[in-house]
Formats: sequence, C-alpha cells, structure tokens
Amino acid sequence: MIENMIGKKVFLIDDLGDGEMLMCSDTVTAVLLEENSMSVRCKTSGENEFWTIGENAFFSECEAKQAFKMG
Repeated sequence: MIENMIGKKVFLIDDLGDGEMLMCSDTVTAVLLEENSMSVRCKTSGENEFWTIGENAFFSECEAKQAFKMG
C-alpha cells in the first residue's frame, strides 16, 4: 500500500523557521518506513529531503490547508 504513494502528488508544508510557513505540492519519488516507529516519510522530486507523512506531507490539499492554518 505504501508503494502506491510513489508517483502521487503530495502537498508539503515547510516551516521556514522564522514563523513563515510555505505550502507547495510535489511528486513522491520514494518512500522510507522508519524502523523503530510507525513514521512514514516520502522523498519528493523537487527537494533532497524526506517529508514526514501526516506531519508536513499530506495526500489531500484539504488536510494540508488545515494543518497549514494551524501551523
């Protein structure tokens, strides 16, 4: 099921660290399942970093916007 995420559009929320939040979308290129937790992270085509799914990467724009407003 996790493999199905590859190639899908994901909505990313990035905290720039100065109180500014940035929201964008990108395509998932790889998925990493962390061994000692239930955390799933995805790698996207535009960045060299992984995004934690549910925390700063969402598969629905609606969820991303809700988290973006709370952030």
